[in-house]
Amino acid sequence: INAEYMGNFLASQMLLSVAWKNFPVGRACSQRSHTITSWLGSLLPPKHTRRRSASDDDSTGERNYSTITSALDSNHIAGHYVSAENPERVHVRRSDPTGDHICLRGEGCLAVVLGGFGFKPRQMEKHLDLYARHGFETMPIFRSVPEMSMPRYLLPYAKEMAKVLQEINKPIAFHTISGSVWTLFYILDEMDPEWKRQNVKSIAFDSTPPRSDIYTFAGWMCYAFKLNPKVWKPLLGPLFIPYRWLAGITPKNEAEMDVLMKRVIPESTHVLFMHGRNDPVLDTSYVTNYADHLRARQLAAGPGAGTCVELLFHKSRHSMGIVDHPEIYKTIFVQQLLSKVPRFHPDSASDTATTATATTPHAARHTTRHASEHSAGHRALAASE
Repeated sequence: INAEYMGNFLASQMLLSVAWKNFPVGRACSQRSHTITSWLGSLLPPKHTRRRSASDDDSTGERNYSTITSALDSNHIAGHYVSAENPERVHVRRSDPTGDHICLRGEGCLAVVLGGFGFKPRQMEKHLDLYARHGFETMPIFRSVPEMSMPRYLLPYAKEMAKVLQEINKPIAFHTISGSVWTLFYILDEMDPEWKRQNVKSIAFDSTPPRSDIYTFAGWMCYAFKLNPKVWKPLLGPLFIPYRWLAGITPKNEAEMDVLMKRVIPESTHVLFMHGRNDPVLDTSYVTNYADHLRARQLAAGPGAGTCVELLFHKSRHSMGIVDHPEIYKTIFVQQLLSKVPRFHPDSASDTATTATATTPHAARHTTRHASEHSAGHRALAASE
């Protein structure tokens, strides 16, 4: 091991210290890394800023989108725009929705919400409330950065969680945020295909899926430290080369994940993608291409297939759409995802695909606690009692 490798390794440890608080190196360097990055940022020339006026709205973009004045699937959404090229891609420009007026029934269903890098219970409250307000039982999952990005941790955990969720045996709504999407893909891959087709009703992708290259990790670090990604992503990216090597993220692993993510979601599952246009962590074209792939599979499946909608915030921080645009987030979440699922909508016919041998609420809660107790080190937490 030469000096250059050790230097890169220690630098990446320092930059990842915010997320790696369980590592001694991360704890020791967390304050110093912030001081160093702040000092380096002070060396850059100051930005020339001015007050933004109403006339500064993206007028060129206005010509590319047509106003939705009537409906997307009979749901009026005021103040939103839809791409003329892709009618399933909703562009949000101002927060003036018509309100959450749709009544849903989530009783007897489970919402599994996977937190992103560095997520804490307080950050998850708003996401859990999206489901709890409609009667869903909720299961939040918190994991560290290594546990969400290293295959040697992902695979055993995914096999365990897939078994637990199938034992609970309830219709499931998944909600994955940022880097937790790799955990979701592995969990889906470990599930019985027929059980998955019957019970995985919806998936919400919030600021995800990202790539797994060095610049994705650098973009997340820019977001965590509030650095300008245009300046810092190219500089920070190479520092994550040793981390990818340590994590076991190889070209072969990436190719396997590319195949996996395209086949594990059932065609009958309803899907919603939500992310910012200038998210420093995401490659927007990568997310759009993935959404297009899922939509094509659904169209090929014919009757009984799910829906796939991509929601694009023109101004939103990474994984913070529910904070930056709370009303619009909740409204489109209900209108374009949950209300599409017959099992969740009281006005729709009963969902006959649901397994008849669902466990009782008491047994489900017991099984959820069982999942947490038997996943020590993975931090799968059940919040609904």
